[in-house]
Amino acid sequence: MSVIEEAIVALSFGFFFILIVIPLVMVFLATVLDILWRQDIGMSKLLWLGAAVLIPIFGVLYYWLVRPKGFDIYRKDDTSARTPTLVLVSSQTPLAEAQTQLPEPERLDRAA
Repeated sequence: MSVIEEAIVALSFGFFFILIVIPLVMVFLATVLDILWRQDIGMSKLLWLGAAVLIPIFGVLYYWLVRPKGFDIYRKDDTSARTPTLVLVSSQTPLAEAQTQLPEPERLDRAA
């Protein structure tokens, strides 16, 4: 093999590695992280991780095609994750009246 042929083989391998292998690994890692961070899929995380690891190309492709859209990983659905609301009440306001000024939980969900 001549030097030119060896250079062509090395460049071909380099281009294949940079253009094919690295993006596939990045998509695989993004899929695994997305599966682990999601809170809405519950115990089916094990099934999705199994599909992504055991049959990587089809499992990852299927996950990205059927995953629920519009989920925010930074927002939890439980009530403890809600941010407290500040309501200014004067010292002359009775307690019962001050409690009626608090926003309802449904309004917090729609506003967020």
